[in-house]
Amino acid sequence: MRFSKLATRALGLGILAMAGSAQAVTVNVFSQNFDTDPVNYAATFGFGSANDRYFNLSNAVNPSNLAPIILNPQIQGATGNYLAVQNINEAPFTYTSTNPAVVTFNPINVTGLNSLNLSFSAAGNPGAEANVNYIRGLTDQDNDGTYETTLFFFNGTADNTPYTDAFLGALSSTFQTKSIALGSPSNNGPLKLRLEIFNDTDGFGEAVGIDNIVVTGEAVPEPASLGLLGVAALGLLRRRRA
Repeated sequence: MRFSKLATRALGLGILAMAGSAQAVTVNVFSQNFDTDPVNYAATFGFGSANDRYFNLSNAVNPSNLAPIILNPQIQGATGNYLAVQNINEAPFTYTSTNPAVVTFNPINVTGLNSLNLSFSAAGNPGAEANVNYIRGLTDQDNDGTYETTLFFFNGTADNTPYTDAFLGALSSTFQTKSIALGSPSNNGPLKLRLEIFNDTDGFGEAVGIDNIVVTGEAVPEPASLGLLGVAALGLLRRRRA
């Protein structure tokens, strides 16, 4: 196939123009669905003898008798396994509102990315106790080992009210997706995330679930690399014309 001089020049200039005005590409840098994704977190899971006492994955079984968790039937809409939490202030658990269950995720490499975004799915039966039952997400902003920056905080605004975050709104018993813009990464290292969860309700009127945690960022290809690509493509067109 032959190209005219005009067609070759127009196509080459088009490629070079695209190289000069590089477009940001969204990159998925972290994913945890508690199902098919590799384990990229640390947590001490478990569940008690009572049916409504658990901090564990929704498909977990008791290693002593292989009995599965009997999950709260009011939590709906899960698309696979999820992190399920209920009644974790009674034996064998020792969690309290000031010593919550914790899930710490592996450091996330966000080098060269901008416009970071965190999304996750969550459910919470609308009967939380004010300042007691909550789901909280934090980051270690300065990479000193302390998770000091709160990203979201769903808790009861009064007793027996929905889990509500001031900016992301309320949760319901059905899983729904929430999204948070994280901005640009810290200059001091990778992005570090942690979940803190507490629930002390011993009946099926209350429970929480977390799933599908994803972090994305925008990467802009280097103009120099794209410029070389454009020049190479233009040379290829000229050889094909010859």
